[in-house]
Formats: sequence, C-alpha cells, structure tokens
Amino acid sequence: MTVSFSGWISESISAIMDGDRSLPVRVLRPLYLLYEGAFLSVTSRYPIGTNVFELDWDALIILDACRVDALAELAPEYEFLEGVDSIRSVGSSSFEWMNQTFRTAYQEEIRDTAYVTQNGFHDRILGKGGITGQALLPIGPSHFDVVDPSDLGYLEGLWRADFEDDSSGRSKAKSPRASIHGTRPTGPFELVGRSTVNA
Repeated sequence: MTVSFSGWISESISAIMDGDRSLPVRVLRPLYLLYEGAFLSVTSRYPIGTNVFELDWDALIILDACRVDALAELAPEYEFLEGVDSIRSVGSSSFEWMNQTFRTAYQEEIRDTAYVTQNGFHDRILGKGGITGQALLPIGPSHFDVVDPSDLGYLEGLWRADFEDDSSGRSKAKSPRASIHGTRPTGPFELVGRSTVNA
C-alpha cells in the first residue's frame, strides 16, 4: 500500500527501533521498499518481459521460484520434461507477476482460463486493484489495472479448498485453458515452526 513519504519515514523509524528482526534487516527493509516502489512505478507503466497470455498454450504449469538451470539439469531424468525453455517474466516477485499478468488488457484470454493456485498473493491482488498488501511503499503505484476474480473462467486457491465437501455449488472448471500455479513454502505463510523444519 502506498503511504505518504512522512508516513513511510515514521513507520520505518518505528520498525527500526521496535522490530523483532536483526538490526541490519530492520535498516535494509525500508530501503528495499523504497527501491521496490520506484521499480514498480516504472514497470507498472512500462512492463518488461513476456505476459503468458500473449503466448499460445492449453495448459500452463507455473513453478514459482523454480530455477530454470536446476530444472534443465534434472530434465533428462524425467520423460515428461521434453525441453526446458524460459521467457523473461513480467515480475520478479509473486506480487509483481500477478499484477502484470492478470491485467485487464488480457481480459478476453483470462476469461477463458481456469487458474488454480497455491500462491496466497492472488487473494491480495485480484479484486483489490492490485494493492501491495502490507508493504508500505513511499512511492509507487497505489493501483494496478487487474481483473476481478469473477473475470476468470475459474479460480481456486488450494489452501482453502475443502476436498471432502463438494456442496459449494461452484461449477467445475470448463475453461479451454488451465493454469496451475505451484509455489514452494514461502511468505506470506509459515507452514510449521522453524525448529521443526530444520530438524
């Protein structure tokens, strides 16, 4: 969410003084948000990369935070990975990627797409004008031109799905295109305590 510069200064000082993270992290975070706001100011008007809705596909599997070089190295071990290719993404983070991908300029293609996602940022972005969520940006866009969730052929957030109960009345996806968006366990969710993960 974009805040006034004085509000950002006030919040940054408060986070530096009272935060529960290490001092270097508390100092660098406001500087990173300043950079991110400036970067988003430019890329929200002049997107870089290739939007997936500009490409021809029937099924798209998005491996969020997957390194192409690591996938290419493993590809010979799996028959279904016939070739590993990459394109320049329209975003370097989930927030930026979703805001740049689900733009109203691609509404016709989006309407024909079923989007099943494990990424929790879709809730914060679609239907909320692409707000930045909890990050306080001193500069940058306060709104992105994104579609409403009802504009998708089908939308499902996997962490909310009740696989035992099919009484929701929602129709099953009948869209001609399907996009599955998987992500490794990362923010904004902590699945288990750190001590358990490292054990």
